[in-house]
Amino acid sequence: MKLIIFLGWLMVIPLFSRGVDIIQNIEDNNADSIIYFLEQGNDIDGIYPRHTLLETAIRFNQIDIVELLIDHQANVNLQNNQTTPLFISVIYGQHYQSNEIIALLVDRKADLDFVGLNGLTPFVLACKIKNSPAAKLLYEKGADPGIRDQLGKDFFYYVLRGNDPSLVSFFVSKGFEIPRMSSLKDGPYVIQRTDDSLEVNYMQYDSITDRAEWIPVNLDQERDDKMLVEAIGFQRKKNDTRNNFEFRKAEKIFVVSDIHGHFDSFIKLLKANKIIDENLAWAWGKGHLVINGDVFDRGAGVTECLWLIFKLEYQAEKSGGRVHYLLGNHELMILKDNDKSYVHDKYILPFAKAGMDYHDLFSWENILGQWLRSKKIVVKINNLLFVHGGIPPGFVDKQQTLEKMNQSIHDYLADTSGIVLYANDLIIEPTWYRGYFEQTSQEEDINKVCKYYKVEKIIVGHTPVKQIMTLQGGLVVGVGIHFGEPGKPAEGLLIRDHQFYRLDEKGKQVAL
Repeated sequence: MKLIIFLGWLMVIPLFSRGVDIIQNIEDNNADSIIYFLEQGNDIDGIYPRHTLLETAIRFNQIDIVELLIDHQANVNLQNNQTTPLFISVIYGQHYQSNEIIALLVDRKADLDFVGLNGLTPFVLACKIKNSPAAKLLYEKGADPGIRDQLGKDFFYYVLRGNDPSLVSFFVSKGFEIPRMSSLKDGPYVIQRTDDSLEVNYMQYDSITDRAEWIPVNLDQERDDKMLVEAIGFQRKKNDTRNNFEFRKAEKIFVVSDIHGHFDSFIKLLKANKIIDENLAWAWGKGHLVINGDVFDRGAGVTECLWLIFKLEYQAEKSGGRVHYLLGNHELMILKDNDKSYVHDKYILPFAKAGMDYHDLFSWENILGQWLRSKKIVVKINNLLFVHGGIPPGFVDKQQTLEKMNQSIHDYLADTSGIVLYANDLIIEPTWYRGYFEQTSQEEDINKVCKYYKVEKIIVGHTPVKQIMTLQGGLVVGVGIHFGEPGKPAEGLLIRDHQFYRLDEKGKQVAL
C-alpha cells in the first residue's frame, strides 16, 4: 500500500513541476522552451494549473507568446470558468494599458459576443471596467451593442457611469443617445476656491430642450436659507475632530443605516420619532443621531440627504447633541473608487449631457467632499460600538485600535495616487464585512472583539435585515434596513436607559 502511494507521488511531482516550469517560461518569454514543451505532446489547451497557456501569456502581457500559441492552434475561444481569452485580455489590457492582444485575438477570430460570467460580453465588460480603448476597439471590430448582462444593463449604461467623457462622446457620435428624463434641479454644490471664496452651483436639466446646464447662484441668497450659510461657516471653522471617536454619557441614541438616497423615507422616519421638526430642524436636544453609513447610491435624494445631515450636525452641536455620520462602502465607492454602478440616473444622465463626472462633485475643493472626508469609519458611544459592516475578529490580533482604523481611512481618502483597495483590505474591511450574519455561531469571536474594544454590543448596517434585530446571542444589532425597498418601511434603532427599541415611520416602538 505504501509503495503504491509513493509511486503515485512520483507520478504527480513531474506533472506539477512541468506546469510550474511552463508558466515561468511564458513569463520569461522563452519561446524555444514553450515550443519544446508542445513538441513533447503536452496539450496546448490544457490547464496548468488553473489557466491555459494562452490565458497565462495574456496575464503576463506576452504578445509574442500569444501569437506563437495561436500559430500552434491554441483555441482562442476556449471557455474556462465562464471566461474566454478575450475576456482575460480586456481585464489585463486595462492593467497593462495596452490592448494589442485584444486586437490580435479579434483578428484571429475570437468570439466578440460570447456571453460569459454575469452575462457579460467582452465588449460590455470593457465598458463596465472602464477600459475605454478596448471598448472602442471591440465596437469598431463589430461587437454587438444590443446584448445586455444578467442585470439587464447594456454597454451604454456602464459607459455613462464611467469616468471618461470622451468615451460618452464617441458613442454619441455613433448615434447612441443619452436618455432623456424629467426636468430637474439638483444641488447646491458648493466649491471652495483658492482665494477662500465660495462658488455655489446647481445642475439644471430641461427635458423639453434636452439640455443640462451648470447654474451659478449667490450663496447669500441661496433659497433664503441662512441656516445653510451658517452651517457652511460652522463646518469650515470647525476644529479637526477626527480623533474624537469615543463619546460617553449619551442619554439617548437613534441609529439609521443604508438610507441610499431615499430622502422622503429618511425625513418621515426622523419626523415620526421627534428627531427633527416639521421644518426639518433638529428637535432632539442632547440626543445622538448615528447615520451608520451608505447615504449614497440607488435613490434620487442623495444630495438632499447629505445637506440635511450637514445642517443637523451643526444644529445638534448647538443644542448639546451630536450627529455621527459614519462612512459606509458606498461612500468609499464614490469618494475613492469612482464606482458609479449603483448611482441613480438623476446623477448620471444630466451630468453626462453636460460633460461632467458626478464623482468630481465630491472632490477636495467641494464643501461636501471636504466634509465627507472628515468622517469616521467607527465610533464608540457609551459602551456600544457603531460601524457600517463590522469588525473582523482578526482586527484584535492585529491590534487595530479605533484610532488606527479612523486614521487609516482618512489617509486612504487623502491619497491621490489612484490606488483602490479590495473589500477585504485592512483599511476598508469594516465597511464591507458581513461575518456576523453567518448561520454558524460567531459568539466566541465577537466576544473577543467586544472585550478588546470594551463594549457590550456592536451595531452594524450593510447586511440587509427584514427588521432591526439582535443576533449572535445579543452581541450584535443589525440595523441594515435598506431604505426604499418595496413593501419595507424604514426603521431606526432607539437606545435609551440601556434598552433597545425598533421604531418605524409611524413612530411605533417595539422593544428588542
